[in-house]
Amino acid sequence: MNYFVMKRLIIIIPLLALLSSGVDAQKSWTLNDCISYALQNNIQLKRQELEVNASQKDYRQGIMEFAPSITSGAEHTFVSGREFNQYSLSFEDYNNQEGYFYATASLDLFKGFSNWNGMRALKYELESAKAATESLKNDITINVSVGYLQVLYAMEAKVLAEKQAQVAQIQSEKAAMQFELGSLSQGQMVEVKAQYLMRKSELTNASNSLNLSVLDLKQMLEIPDSVEFIIDSTPLQIENLAAGVSVSSIYEEALAVQPVIRKAELDIKAANKRLNQLYGALSPSLSVGYQISSGYNQSAGYKVSDTEWVFYPDYTYGEQIKDFLNQRVYFNLTVPIFQKYNRITRIGKGKINLLDAKFAKEQVEKGLLKKVEQAHADSKASWDKYLASKESVAAFTEVFEETRKKFELGMVSAIDFGLAQSNLVKAEGDLLHAKYSYVLRTKILDFYRGVPISI
Repeated sequence: MNYFVMKRLIIIIPLLALLSSGVDAQKSWTLNDCISYALQNNIQLKRQELEVNASQKDYRQGIMEFAPSITSGAEHTFVSGREFNQYSLSFEDYNNQEGYFYATASLDLFKGFSNWNGMRALKYELESAKAATESLKNDITINVSVGYLQVLYAMEAKVLAEKQAQVAQIQSEKAAMQFELGSLSQGQMVEVKAQYLMRKSELTNASNSLNLSVLDLKQMLEIPDSVEFIIDSTPLQIENLAAGVSVSSIYEEALAVQPVIRKAELDIKAANKRLNQLYGALSPSLSVGYQISSGYNQSAGYKVSDTEWVFYPDYTYGEQIKDFLNQRVYFNLTVPIFQKYNRITRIGKGKINLLDAKFAKEQVEKGLLKKVEQAHADSKASWDKYLASKESVAAFTEVFEETRKKFELGMVSAIDFGLAQSNLVKAEGDLLHAKYSYVLRTKILDFYRGVPISI
């Protein structure tokens, strides 16, 4: 087993990110830099923000449902043709123009509180979209943090591999000198050289692992491979990390601060208001309206005397508009009686949606609890392994130094020397893995509690 290639600390959710212009090729990237860049350029996040904007417009429209509706219109008609004159007993050409103008305003007085519930539902849906955005930001933050820690781990693994390769090289050179002096057999010299070649191979693997980790992080941020990407390699201080916090306390804090929980709660409130809106549609509705209208007709006229009429153009446009002006105020009462069970069916679906929202919240809560429990257990196990690995490294270091001295004196075989070296290599690899595993789990637990991730 290669102890210089880190196993995935967590399954990294693929993230889509958009590269902004002007990436600084000489910049040393901190974790905060990577997170900020991802939050600014992630395509999925930008799409989610569009959803928020759309919800805001829907909410504004819901508020405007309480405003009156105002419409106006006009119509102008040209008529031409022939008509029969009964007085002259002949056909005559006929040309006429007529027009009609109107303006109407109406206001809903009562609709079973349907508009009110609809507006509140839109408000909750807007807040739910905002919570979904925050939840997505959390996912991005965690994934970038995992990728960043992967790079830091790979950096330390490479440094460790370099140290081990240097030690193996020195021992190989000493073995070659001892062979020349006749104090070491060829077989033992070859065995020591083989250990050195193995350490060189592990160093190559560690270098490749580092390159791949950097590539993974760059791809996550959508930074081109051609751009130099330098990570700020500040050493981690594992001793200062928080410990001893119970699962129940972490979970209670997570319930209070995690946006995924808030979204589930808002979805329930929205579904409840949508159901009340449907119930309101079963109630009688009352509205009030006002209309003003007028018109004119080119052939219109009024009688001045028994024998005299006044027609257009003497009967002017303005006079006709004034004479034909009409105004009316009306109340409209609508009582739903039977609509083919459409509203009853919609109410049934509304109840299902409300129940589904409640189940979704329960599912989210249970899922969060599982994540907290798993991260807490992994954190404790990693800490225990870290402490045990520190002791193992100290012990195997002592054994290796003692074995190395004895090997140089010809008191132990090359096989025993190689075994002591391999045990030390494994112990150091285990210690490094436990260190980063503990850091990751602890940071995730803190993040569930609302503590920003920082290194």
